[in-house]
Amino acid sequence: MFTAGAKISAVAVAIALGPALFGIDVSWLCAMLALLVYSLAGPLLAYRCRSFWLGALVAFATWLGMFALLSDVANAIGRHHSGEGAMVLLLPMMLFPCVLGLVGLLRFGQWVGRSAGPAPAERASPPHSET
Repeated sequence: MFTAGAKISAVAVAIALGPALFGIDVSWLCAMLALLVYSLAGPLLAYRCRSFWLGALVAFATWLGMFALLSDVANAIGRHHSGEGAMVLLLPMMLFPCVLGLVGLLRFGQWVGRSAGPAPAERASPPHSET
């Protein structure tokens, strides 16, 4: 899970920095696209973890680091410094907690479904016959 998250983070950063190499000033839009990619992928990777809470914590910390890094990089390389350009980062900022919450509800539903089933001793015991 952690290596997949690192690969997705690297791709997201490359998406954000790619157009700047060619002198195209869409740094804020690329930062938004990169954060949107991770805002969807991070919680889905946390869903697949053995420990959802650890995966969610790592996904949040990674998202927060990417948010700080990408906004600083977009501010440094773009012609338009933070202000109205940074408003595009509100979409990933609102999307990430919603997706993480939905994934948490799905994981909670799985947990309830598993715990509502019969106990392992009841499944393994043979049927009793009265004589």
